[in-house]
Amino acid sequence: MQQDTAIKCHDTDSPDTAVKVWHWLLAGAITFSYATAELGYEWLYWHIHSGILILSLLVFRLYWGLTGPANSRFQLTVPGLLRQNKARKRATHSNIAAIVLLCLVLAQAISGLFSVDDVIDITGPFYSLASQPFNEAMTAYHHDLSIALIWMIVLHLAAISFYFFLLDKDLLSPMLCRKHERLDNKYVTDLITAIFLAITMFTGIESGIFVHLLQQVSI
Repeated sequence: MQQDTAIKCHDTDSPDTAVKVWHWLLAGAITFSYATAELGYEWLYWHIHSGILILSLLVFRLYWGLTGPANSRFQLTVPGLLRQNKARKRATHSNIAAIVLLCLVLAQAISGLFSVDDVIDITGPFYSLASQPFNEAMTAYHHDLSIALIWMIVLHLAAISFYFFLLDKDLLSPMLCRKHERLDNKYVTDLITAIFLAITMFTGIESGIFVHLLQQVSI
Protein backbone atom coordinates (compact mmCIF):
# COMPACT_ATOMS: atom_id res chain seq x y z
CA MET A 1 0.00 0.00 0.00
CA GLN A 2 2.80 2.43 0.81
CA GLN A 3 4.49 1.68 -2.47
CA ASP A 4 1.25 2.27 -4.37
CA THR A 5 0.75 5.56 -2.55
CA ALA A 6 4.28 6.66 -3.40
CA ILE A 7 3.64 5.97 -7.06
CA LYS A 8 0.49 8.05 -7.00
CA CYS A 9 2.21 10.90 -5.18
CA HIS A 10 4.78 11.20 -7.95
CA ASP A 11 2.43 10.42 -10.82
CA THR A 12 2.72 13.01 -13.58
CA ASP A 13 -1.08 13.33 -13.59
CA SER A 14 -1.21 14.07 -9.87
CA PRO A 15 -2.02 17.68 -8.92
CA ASP A 16 0.93 19.96 -8.29
CA THR A 17 1.87 21.20 -4.82
CA ALA A 18 0.19 24.58 -5.32
CA VAL A 19 -3.14 22.91 -6.08
CA LYS A 20 -2.81 20.59 -3.08
CA VAL A 21 -2.11 23.46 -0.69
CA TRP A 22 -4.97 25.43 -2.21
CA HIS A 23 -7.31 22.43 -1.89
CA TRP A 24 -6.77 22.06 1.86
CA LEU A 25 -6.87 25.80 2.52
CA LEU A 26 -10.21 25.94 0.70
CA ALA A 27 -11.53 22.90 2.57
CA GLY A 28 -10.57 24.50 5.89
CA ALA A 29 -12.06 27.87 4.93
CA ILE A 30 -15.36 26.28 3.84
CA THR A 31 -15.55 24.27 7.07
CA PHE A 32 -14.87 27.39 9.13
CA SER A 33 -17.39 29.38 7.13
CA TYR A 34 -20.09 26.78 7.71
CA ALA A 35 -19.28 26.61 11.42
CA THR A 36 -19.40 30.38 11.89
CA ALA A 37 -22.76 30.52 10.10
CA GLU A 38 -24.20 27.98 12.53
CA LEU A 39 -22.59 29.10 15.81
CA GLY A 40 -24.64 32.28 16.26
CA TYR A 41 -24.81 35.94 15.40
CA GLU A 42 -21.61 36.86 17.25
CA TRP A 43 -19.72 34.72 14.73
CA LEU A 44 -21.20 36.28 11.57
CA TYR A 45 -18.40 38.79 11.13
CA TRP A 46 -15.95 35.88 11.10
CA HIS A 47 -18.26 34.25 8.55
CA ILE A 48 -17.85 37.30 6.32
CA HIS A 49 -14.06 37.24 6.66
CA SER A 50 -13.92 33.54 5.82
CA GLY A 51 -16.11 34.16 2.78
CA ILE A 52 -13.66 36.80 1.54
CA LEU A 53 -10.82 34.31 2.07
CA ILE A 54 -12.71 31.71 0.04
CA LEU A 55 -13.24 34.19 -2.79
CA SER A 56 -9.54 35.08 -2.73
CA LEU A 57 -8.57 31.41 -2.88
CA LEU A 58 -10.87 30.97 -5.87
CA VAL A 59 -9.19 33.89 -7.64
CA PHE A 60 -5.85 32.14 -7.13
CA ARG A 61 -7.18 28.83 -8.48
CA LEU A 62 -8.88 30.37 -11.49
CA TYR A 63 -5.72 32.21 -12.53
CA TRP A 64 -3.47 29.22 -11.85
CA GLY A 65 -5.93 26.99 -13.69
CA LEU A 66 -5.52 29.15 -16.79
CA THR A 67 -1.78 29.78 -16.67
CA GLY A 68 -0.20 26.95 -14.63
CA PRO A 69 1.33 23.65 -15.77
CA ALA A 70 -0.75 20.96 -17.46
CA ASN A 71 -1.62 19.08 -14.27
CA SER A 72 -3.18 22.22 -12.76
CA ARG A 73 -4.75 23.78 -15.83
CA PHE A 74 -8.45 23.86 -16.70
CA GLN A 75 -9.71 22.60 -20.03
CA LEU A 76 -12.50 24.98 -21.03
CA THR A 77 -13.94 22.94 -23.91
CA VAL A 78 -16.05 19.80 -23.62
CA PRO A 79 -13.63 17.64 -25.68
CA GLY A 80 -10.75 19.02 -23.61
CA LEU A 81 -12.55 18.21 -20.37
CA LEU A 82 -13.23 14.67 -21.52
CA ARG A 83 -9.62 14.13 -22.62
CA GLN A 84 -8.28 15.57 -19.38
CA ASN A 85 -10.66 13.47 -17.31
CA LYS A 86 -9.61 10.29 -19.15
CA ALA A 87 -5.91 11.09 -18.84
CA ARG A 88 -6.13 11.70 -15.09
CA LYS A 89 -8.42 8.87 -14.07
CA ARG A 90 -5.48 6.99 -12.51
CA ALA A 91 -4.71 9.76 -10.04
CA THR A 92 -7.89 11.80 -9.52
CA HIS A 93 -11.64 11.62 -9.74
CA SER A 94 -13.80 13.49 -12.28
CA ASN A 95 -12.40 16.87 -13.24
CA ILE A 96 -15.82 17.83 -14.59
CA ALA A 97 -17.34 17.34 -11.13
CA ALA A 98 -14.49 19.33 -9.58
CA ILE A 99 -15.18 22.28 -11.88
CA VAL A 100 -18.91 22.13 -11.11
CA LEU A 101 -18.10 22.21 -7.39
CA LEU A 102 -15.69 25.10 -7.95
CA CYS A 103 -18.36 27.10 -9.79
CA LEU A 104 -20.85 26.42 -7.02
CA VAL A 105 -18.42 27.66 -4.35
CA LEU A 106 -17.72 30.76 -6.47
CA ALA A 107 -21.43 31.52 -6.83
CA GLN A 108 -21.92 31.04 -3.10
CA ALA A 109 -19.04 33.40 -2.26
CA ILE A 110 -20.22 36.10 -4.68
CA SER A 111 -23.81 35.98 -3.42
CA GLY A 112 -22.50 36.44 0.12
CA LEU A 113 -20.97 39.79 -0.84
CA PHE A 114 -24.47 41.23 -1.29
CA SER A 115 -26.37 39.31 1.40
CA VAL A 116 -27.97 40.69 4.55
CA ASP A 117 -29.00 39.25 7.89
CA ASP A 118 -32.24 41.05 8.74
CA VAL A 119 -32.22 40.01 12.40
CA ILE A 120 -29.09 41.92 13.43
CA ASP A 121 -28.60 43.94 10.22
CA ILE A 122 -25.23 42.50 9.22
CA THR A 123 -24.60 42.98 5.51
CA GLY A 124 -22.11 41.70 2.98
CA PRO A 125 -19.25 44.02 1.90
CA PHE A 126 -20.94 45.01 -1.39
CA TYR A 127 -24.48 45.35 -0.02
CA SER A 128 -24.57 49.14 -0.36
CA LEU A 129 -23.48 48.99 -4.01
CA ALA A 130 -26.64 47.26 -5.26
CA SER A 131 -30.39 47.74 -5.11
CA GLN A 132 -32.53 46.23 -2.37
CA PRO A 133 -34.30 43.74 -4.70
CA PHE A 134 -30.94 42.53 -5.97
CA ASN A 135 -29.60 42.17 -2.44
CA GLU A 136 -32.69 40.26 -1.35
CA ALA A 137 -32.28 37.92 -4.31
CA MET A 138 -28.61 37.38 -3.47
CA THR A 139 -29.52 36.67 0.15
CA ALA A 140 -31.99 34.00 -0.97
CA TYR A 141 -29.44 32.53 -3.39
CA HIS A 142 -26.79 32.51 -0.65
CA HIS A 143 -29.06 30.39 1.56
CA ASP A 144 -30.16 28.03 -1.23
CA LEU A 145 -26.66 27.63 -2.62
CA SER A 146 -25.35 26.71 0.82
CA ILE A 147 -27.71 23.73 0.86
CA ALA A 148 -26.64 22.70 -2.65
CA LEU A 149 -23.00 23.12 -1.68
CA ILE A 150 -23.39 20.89 1.38
CA TRP A 151 -24.88 18.14 -0.79
CA MET A 152 -22.09 18.52 -3.35
CA ILE A 153 -19.48 18.17 -0.61
CA VAL A 154 -21.27 15.08 0.71
CA LEU A 155 -21.24 13.61 -2.81
CA HIS A 156 -17.56 14.55 -3.11
CA LEU A 157 -16.71 12.65 0.07
CA ALA A 158 -18.96 9.76 -0.96
CA ALA A 159 -17.16 9.50 -4.31
CA ILE A 160 -13.79 9.34 -2.55
CA SER A 161 -15.10 6.57 -0.29
CA PHE A 162 -16.62 4.73 -3.27
CA TYR A 163 -13.32 4.77 -5.16
CA PHE A 164 -11.39 3.65 -2.08
CA PHE A 165 -13.60 0.85 -0.79
CA LEU A 166 -15.18 -0.50 -3.99
CA LEU A 167 -12.72 0.36 -6.76
CA ASP A 168 -9.54 0.07 -4.66
CA LYS A 169 -8.34 3.51 -5.78
CA ASP A 170 -6.87 5.83 -3.17
CA LEU A 171 -7.73 9.41 -4.14
CA LEU A 172 -6.91 10.94 -0.77
CA SER A 173 -3.23 10.04 -0.33
CA PRO A 174 -2.06 11.90 -3.46
CA MET A 175 -3.67 15.06 -2.02
CA LEU A 176 -1.86 14.62 1.31
CA CYS A 177 1.68 13.69 0.32
CA ARG A 178 4.27 16.07 -1.04
CA LYS A 179 5.07 15.70 -4.69
CA HIS A 180 8.78 16.27 -5.24
CA GLU A 181 8.82 18.47 -8.29
CA ARG A 182 10.64 21.43 -9.72
CA LEU A 183 8.40 24.13 -11.10
CA ASP A 184 9.43 25.23 -14.55
CA ASN A 185 10.82 28.76 -14.53
CA LYS A 186 8.19 29.93 -17.01
CA TYR A 187 5.46 29.18 -14.44
CA VAL A 188 7.13 30.89 -11.45
CA THR A 189 5.93 34.34 -12.53
CA ASP A 190 2.41 32.98 -13.05
CA LEU A 191 2.40 31.44 -9.56
CA ILE A 192 3.59 34.70 -8.00
CA THR A 193 0.92 36.59 -9.95
CA ALA A 194 -1.80 34.18 -8.80
CA ILE A 195 -0.74 34.63 -5.16
CA PHE A 196 -0.58 38.42 -5.63
CA LEU A 197 -4.08 38.54 -7.11
CA ALA A 198 -5.47 36.49 -4.22
CA ILE A 199 -3.80 38.70 -1.61
CA THR A 200 -4.97 41.84 -3.44
CA MET A 201 -8.55 40.55 -3.50
CA PHE A 202 -8.50 39.74 0.22
CA THR A 203 -6.81 42.94 1.41
CA GLY A 204 -8.86 45.10 -0.95
CA ILE A 205 -12.24 43.91 0.32
CA GLU A 206 -11.08 43.81 3.94
CA SER A 207 -9.75 47.38 3.64
CA GLY A 208 -13.13 48.48 2.29
CA ILE A 209 -14.84 46.91 5.30
CA PHE A 210 -12.40 48.63 7.66
CA VAL A 211 -13.00 52.04 6.06
CA HIS A 212 -16.77 51.51 6.23
CA LEU A 213 -16.56 50.68 9.94
CA LEU A 214 -14.47 53.81 10.58
CA GLN A 215 -17.07 55.93 8.80
CA GLN A 216 -19.83 54.43 10.95
CA VAL A 217 -17.87 55.14 14.13
CA SER A 218 -17.23 58.75 13.09
CA ILE A 219 -20.93 59.26 12.46
